[in-house]
Amino acid sequence: MALTTRTDVLRPSVNAGNVMLALVKELNLVPFADVFTTLVGRPGDEVTLPEYDFIGESSTPSTMDDGQFITMHALSHSTQKTIIKKTTVGIAFSDEAIISGDRDIEEIIQQQLATAIAVTVEKSVIQALNATPNAYPAGTALTFASLVNTNATFPNQLSSQKVLFIHPDQYPAFANQPRSIFANEYEAKWKGEIGALAGVHIIPSENVVKAGTLYQNNMVCLPVSENDSKAVSIFLKRDLNIEVARVVKNRSYEISADIIFAVALTNPDKAILVRHL
Repeated sequence: MALTTRTDVLRPSVNAGNVMLALVKELNLVPFADVFTTLVGRPGDEVTLPEYDFIGESSTPSTMDDGQFITMHALSHSTQKTIIKKTTVGIAFSDEAIISGDRDIEEIIQQQLATAIAVTVEKSVIQALNATPNAYPAGTALTFASLVNTNATFPNQLSSQKVLFIHPDQYPAFANQPRSIFANEYEAKWKGEIGALAGVHIIPSENVVKAGTLYQNNMVCLPVSENDSKAVSIFLKRDLNIEVARVVKNRSYEISADIIFAVALTNPDKAILVRHL
């Protein structure tokens, strides 16, 4: 006769959709990166990206007479290659863990898987931002003046909204600035934002590099128009994948998740490295 066992009842329903929703909530840096799915289903293990040089500003003739020759420019570019990589994480748990758990074990698993992958993706985004050729050696701790001076150093980005990712250890420097505006004093625009200083939105991230006493703060300049691109691009080779396996020898489950992706600095002009003490 048919028999319903404890194993049948306990099989978890962790799925990629639920974990993906949790993953998106965990990713603080996604709003500042372009996400592309153009690599899905295509062969290859790397992305080749062209980087075109600016042809220069347009010329203005001294008269409005017809027949003026237009100066022609040649396009020039270089390329960068970004390796596609896979990041994986897994959790094993027993039947007893489900029975004895005081919370929804499936919800906990989904959150843990999402957080683990989010940390890895964001670390890759920070690494890409660190490759920018634009850097400002502030030579001081984070201050109102250091951010104003950073903006002045890059006049082409003066009109753009900016976000600065700081190390958590820099929070006192931000909080002690008399001109700091805290997130509870206004509606924060970005997830994880703690406030603003000199018009720059401040978001702490443990992935910000701290080398000795030097903080490598990443300033991201947001697009000023629909035709403008973001500093970093995330290329998905394969969307989030979840697999669940039953291990009969010890009455447990193994759940693994992976995502195949690449991250590249595709608009270096939108990224600035601010070195604070």
